[in-house]
Amino acid sequence: MEIIIDKNYHNSRIDRFLREKFTIPQSLVARLLREKKIKLNKKKVEPSTVLSLGDAIQVYYFLEENPQEVYVNPTLVEQFRSWITFEDEDLIIINKPCGISSQGGVTSGISVDVLAKQYETEARITHRLDRETSGIMIIAKNKYMARHVTQLFAQNLVKKKYYAMVERITQPSGTISTNLHKDTHLQKMVATEGNTCVTKFSAAGENIVLVEPQTGKMHQIRLHLSHIGMPIVGDEKYGGIPAERMFLHAFSVEFDRHKFSADCTFVK
Repeated sequence: MEIIIDKNYHNSRIDRFLREKFTIPQSLVARLLREKKIKLNKKKVEPSTVLSLGDAIQVYYFLEENPQEVYVNPTLVEQFRSWITFEDEDLIIINKPCGISSQGGVTSGISVDVLAKQYETEARITHRLDRETSGIMIIAKNKYMARHVTQLFAQNLVKKKYYAMVERITQPSGTISTNLHKDTHLQKMVATEGNTCVTKFSAAGENIVLVEPQTGKMHQIRLHLSHIGMPIVGDEKYGGIPAERMFLHAFSVEFDRHKFSADCTFVK
């Protein structure tokens, strides 16, 4: 199968295009690209590759373009509705609970993207929170808004604020700058010398830290706080003590002229 990219998907990432066209999880998209069962212009590419008008995607794997819709219990859709804190013709803002994946995968179970599409057919998540992180997520109701917000995140033009409960506060405020990369042996992110990833923080109460990431690398806040001796409670992956949940909550986002907030249960 060969697919020619039209103007609707010009400047879109190839992984987003494939997820939307075939309703398949990110994990499968990544595997098919890695195994060269899907190519772009007959070449192997990364999931983050940006498409251009006229590009040709070659698919050497059976994928159904319009698969049967996934059934989701109506009770779960109503639960999703209860998470909504704001909605207009372009956006849905939710306060995601801890324990729900942002995006579907082989082992993730019910996720925000699946529930959002059950609630609003054209809904698209524009960013992700870790399964263990609670708080604000921005969901676009059309592809144009999805592309706009995704680009804002890519350009670090979305201002984000988090609360974290840490084991101890080792310094009242500061800025953490490192490089981050994934250690495939340890199966987690590690920090190295550099300044490509930046996080500002300040004490906001007893064992509570206000965190403002200036960049958006995977696990950035979790690793940066652990890096300076302030691991997040419940984040055992990065040295935190065991707890009933990981105490990290995205409570505020600002972009364009919008500002949204979500209550944090562990901050008074």
